Amino acid sequence: MNKFRYFVIAVSLIFRSGFCTVEAGLEVTYDAEGDSSVFTYILEDIIVNSYYEKISDFKDLIVTERDIQLKQPLNAADAVKSAPDINASTGTKGETNTKIRGFSSEDVLILVDGKPINPGYYGKVDLSMIPSDNIAKIKILKGPASVSYGTNNTGGVVNIITKNGQEKTETKISGMFGDNEFQKMNINHSFKTSLMNYWAAGYYQHRNGYALSEDFEPTSFENGGLRNNSFYEKWGADAKVSYEPSQEDIYSLSLGYHSAEKEVPYSIYTFVPQRYFVFPEWYRYQASISGYKMLNKKTDLKGIITFDSYQDRLLSYKNAEFSDGELDYDSWLKNYTLGTIWSGSYSINSFHEISYGLSTLRYYLKKWDTGDPKLKREIQTGSIYADYLFRPDDRTDINLGVALNSLYKDNDGSFENYPGFSFTSGYETVYGIRLNAGISLTQRFPTMHELYSTTGGNEDLEAEECVKYEAGITKEHKFKDNPVKLNLEASVFYNDMNNLIEKQSAEDQYKNIDARIAGIEIGSEAGYGEILSAVIGYSYMKPYEYGNNMLYESSKQKINAGLEFAYKRIVLNYELSLYGKRETEYTRVLPSYSMHNVNITYKLNVYTELLLKAENISDTDYEEEVGFPAPGRLVTGGFTITF
Repeated sequence: MNKFRYFVIAVSLIFRSGFCTVEAGLEVTYDAEGDSSVFTYILEDIIVNSYYEKISDFKDLIVTERDIQLKQPLNAADAVKSAPDINASTGTKGETNTKIRGFSSEDVLILVDGKPINPGYYGKVDLSMIPSDNIAKIKILKGPASVSYGTNNTGGVVNIITKNGQEKTETKISGMFGDNEFQKMNINHSFKTSLMNYWAAGYYQHRNGYALSEDFEPTSFENGGLRNNSFYEKWGADAKVSYEPSQEDIYSLSLGYHSAEKEVPYSIYTFVPQRYFVFPEWYRYQASISGYKMLNKKTDLKGIITFDSYQDRLLSYKNAEFSDGELDYDSWLKNYTLGTIWSGSYSINSFHEISYGLSTLRYYLKKWDTGDPKLKREIQTGSIYADYLFRPDDRTDINLGVALNSLYKDNDGSFENYPGFSFTSGYETVYGIRLNAGISLTQRFPTMHELYSTTGGNEDLEAEECVKYEAGITKEHKFKDNPVKLNLEASVFYNDMNNLIEKQSAEDQYKNIDARIAGIEIGSEAGYGEILSAVIGYSYMKPYEYGNNMLYESSKQKINAGLEFAYKRIVLNYELSLYGKRETEYTRVLPSYSMHNVNITYKLNVYTELLLKAENISDTDYEEEVGFPAPGRLVTGGFTITF
């Protein structure tokens, strides 16, 4: 990959030689977090209306670009896993399983710039394959979600919004380095004129493997030190080009390519099935065309046509020697998704607004082992919705939506229709206390693996349905005579699942069961100007009925805390996460553990910033999933050059 690094340097020099700034064109305003709030992300956010950014999703959690710059997570999984009620673990296939409030990864809808990227076969997205350097912000919805998000979000929504070239002309080069030949290089470049802008980024990551904690006790399958079979290498590029003929129109083309070669660590225990996997090839391609137009002062319209493809080749060996003569099978999996999303809104007046939309996604699958026949399948999902917003005054908002969601299966040509709805309301009382409440009904359709797999597939599966209830209270307080601020919030939730798709063991067939989970979240944030800020949160989940894939290996209790101190050119960020005991599908109960991370950034000059990052600084030995010990202490250093 040396050629890639030379390419990055060469491209950066070319960009710098042609560097110029044009401020004409669309006027951009900024919110309190520094994110642009007019057109900059209007194509990327799934909900569009003429009062953009004045209407927020119910109880959404925002990971800002500043959060990412300070903490420097390697990927999207690292960026979200410290949040309350979110668990991002790595296990059997070396893929990140992102669980929200106990829900499995396939129940969580992942969007990139408003476009669904969950593949059709397994249905879950490996967030560790999405680099963090290209992310502008991440929106996480855990509770009742608007009907505009469509289907497959019973567990929640993670909307990853990537950078673009609409704010300013800029080039940024960053790098990080650490033990075991860890390298991470990234280049971002954006360019803006009065009518057009573009953004392009490329990245490269490499690690020979990760070291286990010094407290790790060797087993018959793992001696400690460098984790067996933990090498990876990743690289890719993304680009966007936008055309803005006026302040009422914007059109965009987005392209992306991601590739990887990675090994998969195997279980350290005899009671967990041993799988000796290697991914010699892993690819993701994406392309989309989107457009936004304000038809008049009251009406707007947005459309997206999107294509996304996941492809991987998996080699499975009979033992840990990984010799060619001991190959068990050589398998290819190719997922293709083609879809279109349309939405619009009509503002009746300042009190009433109606939004509406429809979407359809077609999933194609090709899967085969070398020498065996190919499995080819197709399914299609669709959704049509209408949403009504009522704001009788500055203190109150009421949002009501209805939807009809559909599933088409190619095996019998059948169509299945399911109704959905959402209702949320907020009211600000005296002293700045805000009350929120919401309820929604949504579905998650069976994946092609659950329907057609030879290892448990069941073509008679019903769609999952989840009714979500949540109520909360928030209080924000700013003192008049000093820069101290204090925010408090608390919420309770209850998720009632019908026809949850589960199988009790690897040998069983998928079936539908019922499940119920309730819980609470409590959080507080305090700050003193731009110098000091602190956050703390606590979450607790109480299961009543659940299956293997829901709460197994997810902590029912979690405490997260953070402290940020900024003085002149130095910013110190400290994170603490405490995880409670976790049940597994085996007899072993994973013990509680704590995780400490520290990041220090130093602004050397107007162009250059230096970074020192330490993860798991206490070198704790823990398992995210049973049989798969996590990395021990990781220390990395890096830089960012902006011009």
